[in-house]
Amino acid sequence: MKKIIILFLISLSIFSESKWKRLSKEERIGAEKEFEIEKKSKTLKEKFSFTKEIIVPYSGCGEDFPKMIGEFPCSFLSDEHSIKKSVEDVNRDSADGGRIGIRVSKEKNLLGGKVFLVGDDPKEDGSKNEDHLEVYYLKNNYISHYKYKNYLVLFKWVGEKSSESLISIFVIRYDKGKVFSSKRIDFK
Repeated sequence: MKKIIILFLISLSIFSESKWKRLSKEERIGAEKEFEIEKKSKTLKEKFSFTKEIIVPYSGCGEDFPKMIGEFPCSFLSDEHSIKKSVEDVNRDSADGGRIGIRVSKEKNLLGGKVFLVGDDPKEDGSKNEDHLEVYYLKNNYISHYKYKNYLVLFKWVGEKSSESLISIFVIRYDKGKVFSSKRIDFK
């Protein structure tokens, strides 16, 4: 949690100066290659088994971080919540943002990291709750992408292990299987 907080604090001034940019079709195609969307889309088709719900701290992103789809909490920029904590640790860590229930995949995804389901459990008929955030992680424990309803949000990181920096976020909105719109934000 400390490395995420440090990353977050260092980047606050960078984030506040950055703006979302709507992408043309050509720019979107370039961004899809840059963010390796084909590889990441394959993870969305994988089947996982999940742990029972665990309660973890929920930390909002703050006003200087760009507004994210699906009320994404910045505490999920890293998958450290998959590590079991005591109730006292969760209560202490969640003092400012509250708590939220997640289920963690028992298997790793194609990118080498875990998957979180965030939100209410599946419906009684076994179908997914469409209000879930499906959060996918890289082998280095940082977020790769997440899916919320008909949105796919991808993250780009650079740097050496333990000192990675978030440099860009790419958002795609689908409608009936086709891209309806896309935008990105780059952090200077």
